[in-house]
Amino acid sequence: MNRERVLNWIGGLWFFINLPIIPFAGSVVNAFAMEYFSDYRIAFATITFIVFLIVLSLSKIWLGKLIKAPVILSAIPFLYATLQLVAVQDYLVQHRPVLFGIIGIVLVVVICTVVIKAMRGELNKKL
Repeated sequence: MNRERVLNWIGGLWFFINLPIIPFAGSVVNAFAMEYFSDYRIAFATITFIVFLIVLSLSKIWLGKLIKAPVILSAIPFLYATLQLVAVQDYLVQHRPVLFGIIGIVLVVVICTVVIKAMRGELNKKL
């Protein structure tokens, strides 16, 4: 089995373990953090961050690329765990207008890029 398939399996299994399937606890990792740590949200965020860094470094070392499907699959639970922290929620609420402005600019740039490529006919080549 080549390294890319191994990394895909690692990312897929980690994402599966973090699916919210346990009632009132969420994922298996969150349930583990609730059982053994007093502040389970910080432990959950720390565990998911460490696994994200491991998958990110394995992707860079083995494949030479940072953005691959396993990296994204390991980033999703980390972002979910981070959004559970009260400090992050407070920061996002305080800076809501700036964040909405950034999201709006990104959406406008993406829409403009798609329209320009469609006008040039570059999208027809890919379809």
